[in-house]
Amino acid sequence: MRDLETIDSELRLLAAVRRTAREGGYPMPTIRVIDGLLDERAVYVSGTREQMR
Repeated sequence: MRDLETIDSELRLLAAVRRTAREGGYPMPTIRVIDGLLDERAVYVSGTREQMR
């Protein structure tokens, strides 16, 4: 599993790509990759919380 910093970095990059596409009137990229990263982030965070108990 990748670390939280890497996942968050990829999410920021994809958000910037979507923003640029929207502002430029280009077709919006799918959010499937973003959904997958958010799922991965949720698993990471919940696992970290479990380890802290």
